Amino acid sequence: MDWFFLAITSSILISLVSVFDKRILDVDFPSVRAFIFVLGTIWWVQGILIVTAVVLFSGMPDVSYMLLACVAGATTASGLSFYFWGLTFEEVSRGSPIFGTSPLFSAILSLVFLAEELVWIQWMGIIAIVIGASLLSFKPTPGRREFIGKKGFGVFLAGALFAGSGLVLNKQASYGLSVVPLFGAYSLGIACAFTIYSIRPTTLHQVACVVRDRAKMRLFLIAELGLGPIAIVCLQMAVKLGPASMIGAVLASRALFVLIFSSLLSTRFWKVLDEPLDSRTLGLKSFSTVLIVLGLTGLALY
Repeated sequence: MDWFFLAITSSILISLVSVFDKRILDVDFPSVRAFIFVLGTIWWVQGILIVTAVVLFSGMPDVSYMLLACVAGATTASGLSFYFWGLTFEEVSRGSPIFGTSPLFSAILSLVFLAEELVWIQWMGIIAIVIGASLLSFKPTPGRREFIGKKGFGVFLAGALFAGSGLVLNKQASYGLSVVPLFGAYSLGIACAFTIYSIRPTTLHQVACVVRDRAKMRLFLIAELGLGPIAIVCLQMAVKLGPASMIGAVLASRALFVLIFSSLLSTRFWKVLDEPLDSRTLGLKSFSTVLIVLGLTGLALY
């Protein structure tokens, strides 16, 4: 079960990065595009350095698998780009549950293209995690319309499909690459998609203003240059060892860890965020937590 613990570690680190990202986006960056552009630049640098080092010291890896890893990274980043786009015109409490269905797409695509097999308890675990993660994202807002708009639904669903597909493509690329070149090629794919999504004349001006401020960049670099790559390396190691369908479900547990970290950072001891901690919200989140834990237990035992 080494893949399970690696996937859980990746999920915890990604959730911690997500909490830092919320703080960074709220306080330090003027727009999502500026944030994505700087993030893409970091992935370009580390991807080029890693691939260059691999070629110099180990020779050229299989080009077809390298291209597949690039496509996997670009597909995953495209899913995130759809998610960020949806947030520009739709509420996060509506979009996140739809985007959170990506593990179901991973499971279905893995059954079709990777010939993976799941027993009924594993399907129940995946469904429990998806439902729990969706409920964690739900936040009742008085006076809003009852259903999400068709445009928003389509955008978030496309994001979930791309994110789920990216994990399956990543698994396919792992058959022909070791972890280091897999990570390098995957990084280049992420960088390419993020750059295409974010490049605008106004974005470059915003980025220039932000990068000159060392205080604003400090937390960004800790999260994106420190914790982020470690999380992706753990994910790549998990992908090498375990089934993509269940790894996708384990990664959905990041909603639980985001809840834990964001709640701790919203208390009077660490007033970094401002997440709601009322009894109604905590009751719903507690029920969601139970579902996620049960789902993870089912995956871990079977």
